[in-house]
Amino acid sequence: MFQTKKKKIIHYLDSVPTEQFTAFDELLYDYSHGELSARLETAHISHLNYHIDWLDDYKCIVINGVCNQFFVDIQIEQTEFSIAYDVDEPDDCTFHALLGKEQFYQTVEKAVNEILQR
Repeated sequence: MFQTKKKKIIHYLDSVPTEQFTAFDELLYDYSHGELSARLETAHISHLNYHIDWLDDYKCIVINGVCNQFFVDIQIEQTEFSIAYDVDEPDDCTFHALLGKEQFYQTVEKAVNEILQR
């Protein structure tokens, strides 16, 4: 039976007890409830665009946005995430282990501070 990607994500989140959420699950939950957008906008990233890869063997949240005339690309995978920014084509990214959702948000805020000081 065909299900939309959004329904699959909601079904997945409903099937996992919240106390068993991984850091990726917590960020996926934040995405589905608008918290991810709110936190990124508070960190001065605007014009947010999301793409979710939801395959059996690969799950990823891809975020594109703008901060102070820089294009920002964030890719969140199940065990790591990357951040890239540039005035033209953000392709030189830094990788980080995904240890927790607050660690993710703090790392994004640090990258934004670097952008704002340019």
